[in-house]
Amino acid sequence: TDSNQMVIVDEHGNWVVMLHTVYGSPFGTGLVVDGVGVNTGNGFPGVASGPGRRIVAPLTSIMALRDGVPWLGLGTPSYPPPYITLTLLNLLGYGMGLQAAIEAPRFRLDPDARGPRPAWPIGKLTAETRIPQATIDGLKRLGIEAAPLGDFNWHVGSVHAVMRDPTSDQLIGAADSRRGGFAAGY
Repeated sequence: TDSNQMVIVDEHGNWVVMLHTVYGSPFGTGLVVDGVGVNTGNGFPGVASGPGRRIVAPLTSIMALRDGVPWLGLGTPSYPPPYITLTLLNLLGYGMGLQAAIEAPRFRLDPDARGPRPAWPIGKLTAETRIPQATIDGLKRLGIEAAPLGDFNWHVGSVHAVMRDPTSDQLIGAADSRRGGFAAGY
């Protein structure tokens, strides 16, 4: 009834990066794309029906290429865009290893603090307690309240990934410890 992120690479070098989700319901909205039978989910407010409407889903299963060859596949359930962005910043911007980039502390906008969409006013965050207190204090000085989420919290995603080491061509799998999941190979 929830979501599953999978990143699969077979022995022939074929990659699949997929998030299966019904947004916490065994039936989703019940809306399907005519002739295709694709469930549109139900938990994201961008889902709508009617003439001229488009179905919007915040799914961010990512496959990155290097020199035209798959290099990185990753994704997560639990409103993916901010958590994939943070993981990519850690990996590409800060040079962290794949597992460290996934395990780094995260934060999120408090879902009760959101105003009418599309506006998401900043004012209250929830943050994993591994974020340094100096950072939390700095946010408070800026007028941004940060409530604790504990050390690891499943509400800030569960990134699963496979990365190909560009030097050795070895595949590296990683799974977020915030939820159940694992990396396996043969």
